[in-house]
Amino acid sequence: ITNIMDFLKYFAKPLTSLLILFTIVGCATQNVSNKITRENLAASNKALLVFSITQPLSSEKFGNSLFRFYRNGNSIYAETHDVTGITPNPKSEFANFYGRVGVIEVPAGEHQIAAAFKTGNGIFQVRGKVEKNTVTVKSGEIVYVGALNVKLEFGTFFLGLADVKGVAADLNDERVRDLPIFKAKYPLLGEPEIRLFRVGPIVGESAN
Repeated sequence: ITNIMDFLKYFAKPLTSLLILFTIVGCATQNVSNKITRENLAASNKALLVFSITQPLSSEKFGNSLFRFYRNGNSIYAETHDVTGITPNPKSEFANFYGRVGVIEVPAGEHQIAAAFKTGNGIFQVRGKVEKNTVTVKSGEIVYVGALNVKLEFGTFFLGLADVKGVAADLNDERVRDLPIFKAKYPLLGEPEIRLFRVGPIVGESAN
């Protein structure tokens, strides 16, 4: 930064990126009631996807990870946490990662996945190839689709401060860890069906 105009441009950029961010991320999911039943889902032609979403410990101060589900060009997503700066970040549900077990209500049909990480400066995303990263659900189904672990690449930016400069993600089978937490949160739903997207890195069809 060599002059006052460069200084102002530097701090205006995150605000611009933030406005762009909120036009592209789709619709955030609302919390699913722990009183929901399979009959409720079937009546509304919906299904539940059960999963976990994690990122490295202590990385929550840099931003939050998103598990996105695409259908017919639209997406909905769940986050590790809501970065508002107003309230403290929630405690992690896991010992070795920051994150939680999540439940998302989706329309019956086929859904394609993506992993993303949202910071104050923008969003990094890897969207999985259709042929390798889709799952199909029927109304009333409750399906465990796996564990999304988001990996972060850091770089040094203004004044030597660290920030995120890239993202990768793996899908894993963590049912032994995740399902007891799910059943404690949603005691009325019973055991979900296991239908993993797959296990291994998300091979992106595009990245930004």
